[in-house]
Amino acid sequence: MFDQFISEYLAVLSLEKNLSQNTINSYRNDIKNFLSFCIDNGVEDLDNITQKNISDYLEGQRKAGFESSTTARYVSSLKGFFSYLHQSGYIQKDPTEDMLSVKLSRKLPTVLSVEEIDMILDIPDVKDKIGLRDRAILELMYSCGLRV
Repeated sequence: MFDQFISEYLAVLSLEKNLSQNTINSYRNDIKNFLSFCIDNGVEDLDNITQKNISDYLEGQRKAGFESSTTARYVSSLKGFFSYLHQSGYIQKDPTEDMLSVKLSRKLPTVLSVEEIDMILDIPDVKDKIGLRDRAILELMYSCGLRV
């Protein structure tokens, strides 16, 4: 029913935004699943889709146990799709216009204690060239804050 709109939007993502095929496939699935949800709930016209429909869908996904990163992608997929439809004149109002994007929390990496760092730095045998090289590499990694 909405395949023409989805195909056009995905072509824009591919050609203009140069997104990977995996991302495009994910967006396709996200949009199709949402539109199926709308049809199942009696909304068969794109102009009749509201922010409440989208919120209800996202709430259902959350209750189904989807991760916040997946929900963030759903929001991104739908915001992009409806923005495209609105800008192209296919719909009168973008139902995602006032929606906020999902902010993902970032977990801080675990860090080693000073004692653990000292133990690691003491491992190479600095009496030979290889050990000296290894110690220099470890010192460089530590002093620059590099993560492995």
